[in-house]
Formats: sequence, C-alpha cells, structure tokens
Amino acid sequence: MTRLHDIARYGRTVRHLDPGQVAWRVRYALDRRGLKRRVPDWKAGGQLDPAVLVRVREYLCRCARHDPLAPGRLDPLRRNEAHFMGIAADLSVPVDWRRGGMPRLWRYLLHYFDYARDLARADLYEPDASDAARLRAWLDDWITGNATGESPGWDAFVIAARLMNWIQALAVLPVASLRIVKSLATQAAYLSRHIEHDVRANHLLKDAQALIVAGMALGRATGAGREALRAGLPLLERELAEQVLDDGGHYERSPMYHVQVLRDLVLVHAALESPPGFVVEAIARMTTFLKRVLHDDGGIPLFGDAVFDDGGHPEGLIAVACEQCGLEAPARPGACYALAPTGYYVLTTSNGRGRLIAKAGMPGPRYQLGHAHSDMLSFELSVGRQRFIVDAGVREYEPGPWREYCRSTRAHNTVMVDGREQIECWHGFRVGRRYAPGQIRFESSGESPMLEASHDGFLPFTHERVIVLHQGRFWLVIERIGGPRTCRVQDFVHFHPEVALQRGDEEWVAQRGREAVTVVPFGVDRVARACGTEGPHQGWYCPAFGRALPAECLILEKRATCPDALGYAIFPENVDVLRSSQLHELAAAYLGNRA
Repeated sequence: MTRLHDIARYGRTVRHLDPGQVAWRVRYALDRRGLKRRVPDWKAGGQLDPAVLVRVREYLCRCARHDPLAPGRLDPLRRNEAHFMGIAADLSVPVDWRRGGMPRLWRYLLHYFDYARDLARADLYEPDASDAARLRAWLDDWITGNATGESPGWDAFVIAARLMNWIQALAVLPVASLRIVKSLATQAAYLSRHIEHDVRANHLLKDAQALIVAGMALGRATGAGREALRAGLPLLERELAEQVLDDGGHYERSPMYHVQVLRDLVLVHAALESPPGFVVEAIARMTTFLKRVLHDDGGIPLFGDAVFDDGGHPEGLIAVACEQCGLEAPARPGACYALAPTGYYVLTTSNGRGRLIAKAGMPGPRYQLGHAHSDMLSFELSVGRQRFIVDAGVREYEPGPWREYCRSTRAHNTVMVDGREQIECWHGFRVGRRYAPGQIRFESSGESPMLEASHDGFLPFTHERVIVLHQGRFWLVIERIGGPRTCRVQDFVHFHPEVALQRGDEEWVAQRGREAVTVVPFGVDRVARACGTEGPHQGWYCPAFGRALPAECLILEKRATCPDALGYAIFPENVDVLRSSQLHELAAAYLGNRA
C-alpha cells in the first residue's frame, strides 16, 4: 500500500512538469554518469576586462554606502572563518571542500563564495593588506581541490553563484592570475552545458545572470566572453519576460528569492556597458514591488521559502538599484492596495501604524513549486516597526520534520480543515496535489477596506477568508467553512518570539516592547496554545537557515457544522476592544452583505 501511495504521489507531482523539464533531467542524469563529460574549450584572454571591473567596483562602492555589511561579519573572515546555517567553516588553506556530514545547503554555501564578495566589500572602506593574499589563496585552493564536474562545487547553481562572487571580489582585490582567469572561463563553459532547464524558475535566471557577468568580465573580444554572452543574454530576456509579473513580483512568490533575483540583476546592469532596456525595465518594476511589500521595519514578509538574507538589507538594495539605474525612489501607493498578479494584499490602519500583508493567489508557477508553502490566505502583521504575527520562515531545505513543518499549513496564519494540507508538499522541494484559488475580491476604498478569497485545497471542504479593516481601526478575520459534513477546523495565529502572550477573559494580549495588540476569537469551541513543541512541531519561528526559535501560537479550534463561520479580531493598542458576541454579530453582518 505504501508503494502504491508513493507511486500515486509521484504521479501527482510529475504531471505538472513541462515535457522539456523531464527531457533535460534525463540528459543531465546521463551526464552525471559520465556519458557526456566534454566541456567546451572557450578561449580566455590573459586578464579580465579592466573596464568591467571598474564598473563592478563602482557598484560595490554603492553597496558599501547604502547597504554596508552587518557589524561583526568582517573580523571572522580575516581569521579565515565563516558561518553557514549557524555552523562554523574553517577557511584556512587547504579548505575541506567536501566536509562530510553537513547539510547539502551548508556545502553549497561554502562553494558559493559569498564570503569572498563580503571580504571585498569590506576592504573598500576598511582595507587590509592581507585581504588580497587571502582571496588569492581561497581561489587557488578551490581550483586545486575541485576537479571539473565534481559535486557540489560543479553543480550549475553553485557555479553561477560562485562566478558572480569571484568577479565581484576580483574587482576590488585584483589577484586574477592566468590560472584564475582560465578557471572562470572553464566554469562558465561548463555552466553553459548544464543550464538548469530541468529546474527552471530562479535557477535559470541565476545561470543567465552569471553567464552575462562572466562574459563581460572575460571580455567581449575573447572567445569565452562572446560565448558566455551568447548563451546568457537571450536566456535572461526570455526568462525575465515570464518570471517578472506585471506588478513586478517574482513568480515563485517568495520575497527572499525576489530579493536575490533583483540583487543579481543590478550586478548584471553594472557589468554591462550598455544595459538593454529589458534589464532596466525589470529592475524598475522589481524595485517598486519590493518597496511595496516591506514591513515598516524594512524587512520582507516570510512567505514561501523565505528567511532574512545575509546578503544585505532590502531598503539598501532599493537604494543601490535606484542609483545604479538612475531611477526615482519608489513609493507605496496608499494605505491599502493590491499586488494582484503576485497575490499580495496590504491593509494599513488609518493612522498608518498597523500593517497587515496577506497572501492570496496561486502558490507559484505550475511546473515549479519547489519553494511553495501551504500559506494560501496567510498574513503577517506589524505595528510600527514591531512584528507581531509572523509566518514560520524556513529552518532548512533537507527533507525531514523541520522541512515538513515549515511548509505545512499549521506553520502559517491560516486554517486547516480535518487535518488536510492545502497543497501536498513532500520530500524537500516537491508538490503533488495543489489547490486552485477561487475568485479574489479586494476593496481598498471606503470606510472598511477588505479582502475576500477562497481555495479548494481541502476538498470536499472549502475555506473562504474575509479580512476586513473595520473603519480603518482594527482587523476582523472571518473564516467561512463549507462542505458535506461536520469537520474539525483549526485556525492558527503565530506570534513573533519576542511577543509575551497573556490570556484574559475572552481576549489574548500580545505585548512586544511598548507595543501591544489584542486578539479576540469568536465562534470557536476552544483555544489551544503551543510554543516550541515537537512531535509534531508547532510554535516555531525560523528567520534564518539553521535557526528555530520557540514562539507562541494560538490554535482556535471548532467542530464545524457546514456551513459555519468563526474567526478573530486583532485590535491595536488604544482601540476599543469588542467582545466575542459583538464580533460574531459584526462578522455575520459582513457575510450577509457579501452574499
């Protein structure tokens, strides 16, 4: 029975892939078995293009001004130390490039060479005579210790990240020997034969961006430069047209990957002598989108696979992008607005201090949901610069209990019906069954702006959520459950780990620093509470890879007789709190008006 279940689940997954993805996966599988090991012989010059390096250095100077490294990140690098996912890496030469027992992502991070880029950025404003020798030693040691084609160092995405990081580092610390230049050309040539047409999504963009940056650095006049640009530029144009949606959001619906794609695209702009219009236009739209989805603390919401990226701060990236491309600083359109193509909706209180960012729409591109979560109709909420209600984030990408938890419905501020998941997440990045969103209605004007959306992920049951910003003062979250029979409903509310939660009569008061919000449930049978539990996991916040912090979670439970309604209200401080019975009547009035 288990084998039949696995076969059926696999079938539900692969049927959504494009035929080309399957064909490319077969080709690359044969390649890994040694049937096709030939690497194109791209002829490189004796040095990197100095004009390109100057432009990349100027870009890094903008980063240093607008988005400096976090305090404390430089000193370990100058001691040949780095930390990935909270685990130390010894970068003393010779480096153990295959360090066993580490998660795959940890080993990828070692081979990405983000730390080389960071060392170079720091050297711009805090120079040290040893930095150039340190970089040269790292690069030479990697070339010596990683034979062509060996995983993980020669996996396509890893090559792409490393090419861009090496070139940024070499723009500041000019130690590019003939051996290093030849290695850059070989890595770009290998990448051109292993472009991730099987994975697609942000991986394809990364491959294209790396080939362009490498091609420019190797020089348009060289065979290596011409070939890299010939492979990268058309691919980038094609993929940006598909992957950047009309509102500027990246189509995987993960704010973290949106930031990464945008950051790499700004580097591409810096490397190119005359950036084409499609690059500038994509940067402008992506920068505007990013500004509109940030909390007032300047950070991204943790929807989908998202953590707070060590590569820099979003506000700093926006400033760098605008200066690099000569763009005006983007602004938000108003208190309440929709980014409908991506599926993000913002409801801000009339005094401007409370901000709710909701997610309602497709989970991502049909053929690639590797970074999707069961977070349809979830939201995050902040007051001032303090986050109160948060999504769980991501602890790791390795298959297991943590990966399963962070992608599950119960890790998000939404509803679970009869223990069913919105989408069928399995292994590390696979999705079988998935929901279809119903009609989405958003009203940003009027006295009480609202979002109404639904999905069919719990068939034969349905879940519709209405979020009302009542009179611009507090949020009313109404759940409407439909189906053929009685069912168990759980409504999850996850708090930031710095929130202190206290129970009152009917209400729950969440205090964080000087700010507070009050949550009042209505129409529920009981309210459970979890914080940092395991078996199964519940009440965890994972803001960075390798970190999991215990955090309070309220679980509103009801045995629902369909159709049925329940929910809760969230009151910022200094707003009169209504009782549960009053909220039930208010919700009924809203549902009646929407019928």
